[in-house]
Amino acid sequence: MIEPPPGVLFNRNVLAFTGAAEPAWQIEESPHGTERDKPYVGITRNDDDELIASNWNGVDYRLNPESGRLTVKAFQK
Repeated sequence: MIEPPPGVLFNRNVLAFTGAAEPAWQIEESPHGTERDKPYVGITRNDDDELIASNWNGVDYRLNPESGRLTVKAFQK
């Protein structure tokens, strides 16, 4: 996860790399919310060992570490 500098829109700020430091995937922009600026603000593992990407707009996504695909886990707001 890359923290965008203030004033810079970078909503696809989670990337994965192969063991050879080659890009594997870049996260898709959140399809939820009306704000233009909605970067991911945290990545955690939950009790079920799922990778969770939390978004600025209050949505938690289950993140597939192999493909980078998202599915909605919970709405926090």
